[in-house]
Amino acid sequence: MNSKDITLWIDQRWYDALSKHLKDETLEEHLEDVIDEMCNQLPQREYERISAEIWKEDQEERKAREAARRFAVFHVTEGGSSTYFLAEEHLEFLQTASRLRNYIRKAEGDSPARFTGMFPRGEKLSREQFDTYPGGRPGGAGP
Repeated sequence: MNSKDITLWIDQRWYDALSKHLKDETLEEHLEDVIDEMCNQLPQREYERISAEIWKEDQEERKAREAARRFAVFHVTEGGSSTYFLAEEHLEFLQTASRLRNYIRKAEGDSPARFTGMFPRGEKLSREQFDTYPGGRPGGAGP
């Protein structure tokens, strides 16, 4: 998305005086509101065209970010319980195997109590969430 930085230089005394008279907002927030009002005064077709372009660019940017997202999902059975989780890391199989090896060979107190602790940016998933990922079986596209 293309954006334009607008810089306004104002004497500190003017800034302080204006800020004092604004109730529940900063001068910057107030100026943003003024710009929003000015945008709302544009001809309707122009406003709608620009809004649609911005929305479309935002959606494309979100899709690109999601497509570039790298993560791994796991189903770990340990100590008689199953855990499903997602790690926001791009992990190859051998990297995961290395972490498992380090976890298994841990000295007391050196590693987390559970294997999932080896992935600090991991987040728990429900079984249903896990199943939606490729390879998660029912809803996914795994083997």
